[in-house]
Amino acid sequence: MSSVLDFLGLIGLILITLIGLTALMALSAVLFPGLIVRARAHAVRMPRRAFLVGLLNFAFFGLISAALLSAGEGAALLGLIVAAVLLAYVGVGLTAIADLVGERMGLQHQPPLLRTVVGAVTLQLAALTPLVGWIIVPTVAGLIGYGALIIALVRRRPTE
Repeated sequence: MSSVLDFLGLIGLILITLIGLTALMALSAVLFPGLIVRARAHAVRMPRRAFLVGLLNFAFFGLISAALLSAGEGAALLGLIVAAVLLAYVGVGLTAIADLVGERMGLQHQPPLLRTVVGAVTLQLAALTPLVGWIIVPTVAGLIGYGALIIALVRRRPTE
């Protein structure tokens, strides 16, 4: 009986995560539409550069956050803040990737919010695939989105 409850709890956790991440991406798309469009443009034009920028920045700020979290109480709070900001940036970057996925699924002429929601659900369902989905899909999508977001913040207009 306990294993059935554990399984149902896992299913509930997965559903809550799917709903929560989709809502977060929808909120990001509504709050930052211009930034999402610019980040998506950079992800399309230079995905390798966006991946590299995302990887280097994530490693740098991730190491700073980990170092601060392992220090004393005051530094641990600062490490938590750095980690929260880092994950927020990754979430907004993932919104750009979700919008791109929704567009490439044939929803070019649909409202941007619908594209983002469909793309977000697709990314999350792909991430449920054992091994490849658990590791490759979230890592690549997250780092490309994060890097494209950083490039979009530095460059106000995408290069033509």
